[in-house]
Amino acid sequence: MNITSTTTTTTATTVTSAYATPTEFNIYYRNTDGTRSFGQAFNSSSGGTLVTFGGRSADTFGLDTQNRLDDVTRSREFVSTNAQDPFPFLFLGSTAAVEQTPICSACNNTLNCQLPNQTDNVFGVCVDFLSLGSPSDFNDPRCRIIDLLLTATT
Repeated sequence: MNITSTTTTTTATTVTSAYATPTEFNIYYRNTDGTRSFGQAFNSSSGGTLVTFGGRSADTFGLDTQNRLDDVTRSREFVSTNAQDPFPFLFLGSTAAVEQTPICSACNNTLNCQLPNQTDNVFGVCVDFLSLGSPSDFNDPRCRIIDLLLTATT
């Protein structure tokens, strides 16, 4: 009597590739219908400059040497929060306090930013303006949490 056996071994290999963050990029989020809304500066009537979405053009952004998100189109003004607003809007400027200035990184073309001493910040859009805060900041029906994506311009 001859007995034969066959053994099959399957090996899975996962390859992870790191992509360098582009020097300059456009920021956008995907709408529910799959279209993209790109970010651009908007001068509000109250005197601040916010990042808005849905316009016909897009500003060019980048990360400066301190990993702050800055608007290259607007003379490298970086984003910061303003605690006086009803929503956690992000404003463009260059005089914000350190605790109001998020530090950012990008992974797989998704931008992530955290305010100092916070770990749960997410991006949102409130009444068409870019916002950054904790998930509970976006419970208002005029807001929604988004993935802030980037696409290289250079």
